[in-house]
Amino acid sequence: FEGRIGDLGPPNTTVDCSDAEFDRMIKVHLYGTFHGVRAALRHMTPARRGAIVNIASVLGLRPIAGPFHYAAAKAAIIALTRSCGQEAAPFGVRINAVCPGWIDTPLLAPADEVTLMAITSQIPRGRMAEAAEIASMVRFLAGPESAYCCGDVLSVSGGVA
Repeated sequence: FEGRIGDLGPPNTTVDCSDAEFDRMIKVHLYGTFHGVRAALRHMTPARRGAIVNIASVLGLRPIAGPFHYAAAKAAIIALTRSCGQEAAPFGVRINAVCPGWIDTPLLAPADEVTLMAITSQIPRGRMAEAAEIASMVRFLAGPESAYCCGDVLSVSGGVA
């Protein structure tokens, strides 16, 4: 954008977002997580044991301009995790969340090299995560090693958040 910042117009991401687009984002992410937590608790609470691991996002911890509806949904998942984690803890159920950063997956295949370099340049570790690195954190939170974690939100972002 050298010398061309004045030529840029406002992105209007928020202004142009339809109610249907916003609603879909909230329903897929927040409602989907809520329905999963509720269904699991119906079984885990009477059994007095269990572990639920929600998937939020680094954007729920550190939003950026643009995907505001995604960031809002993921921030709400963080609040849901913390609140439900406190509620379920006395019944032996642990609810925690993982906040992944950028992950090298096929979803990024359409991105051009400049975009990928711009993303990677913002990550202190200098690279995107591998899916297996996120899975390891989920496994940790689901397993006995995290027995004391309850309502916790762990960032796996390469230092972004």
